[in-house]
Amino acid sequence: MTLLGKVFMFVTLLLSGIFFALALAINASHTNWRDAATGPKGFQAQIKELKQTNTELKAAIEKAQNELGTEQAARRVALAALQTQLAEEREKTSEKEALLLSLQGTNTLLNQTLNQTQQDNNRLATENDLIKKQIDQIIQDRNTQRLKVVALTDQLNSLQSVMADLRAEEEKLRNQNTLLEARTQTMRATLVSAGLSEDPDDAPPAGLKGEVLAVGKDNMIEVSVGRDDGIKAGHQLEIYRGSQYLGRVSILKVEDDKAIGAIVPGFRKGRIQAGDQVAANIGG
Repeated sequence: MTLLGKVFMFVTLLLSGIFFALALAINASHTNWRDAATGPKGFQAQIKELKQTNTELKAAIEKAQNELGTEQAARRVALAALQTQLAEEREKTSEKEALLLSLQGTNTLLNQTLNQTQQDNNRLATENDLIKKQIDQIIQDRNTQRLKVVALTDQLNSLQSVMADLRAEEEKLRNQNTLLEARTQTMRATLVSAGLSEDPDDAPPAGLKGEVLAVGKDNMIEVSVGRDDGIKAGHQLEIYRGSQYLGRVSILKVEDDKAIGAIVPGFRKGRIQAGDQVAANIGG
């Protein structure tokens, strides 16, 4: 039973005694007051009993009050301790709330950094994919170029083989031309020894000079002298640049102011180009 229950119990007993006294007083109004007052169960005995009960009740109330005070003091001490603990917990809570706010701010910053990092990673991944594609394209282009180089190398080797064959053929033609020239010189010497001479109409005019206008394929060139200068098909002109002898051209086609001829292979001594000089004979 708690202290408060004990207090209510004593108060109830006290009120019961008071009600009992009132009941006796009402009952005494119908009896002999003297007997009632002085008898063994008269008012005096009842009053004495009530006083004793009242004294006991007061003692019980005082004891209950003392116990209540002790319990209140204990509760105040406990309450003070709880309030101190509550203040400490509130302070800890405030510190934790501040720490939580700080952590939330840090978390927000970290989330922003994470998002930025993810964006950077995505951008770098895109750039890496682009670079990879570029590298793949470069490798493909390099392989294509290698194939072209191989093909060109094969073609070059083939052309070099053809060139070697052409040089051999050129050397063969030169030998044949030298032989023909030797035979021609022999025939001319024979004609001279026989008292005969070449037809002067078959030779270009003495002192004729001109220049190379253009150089084409297959040893064909164009010169600046033509029919008006006395040039005919079959005439041969010497080609030179300054004091350097370059070769001989045999006229094949003649126009009024220009002619086209073929370079005689056995007489070629250098690279012929536009602007070089031509003449019937170099000493003329």
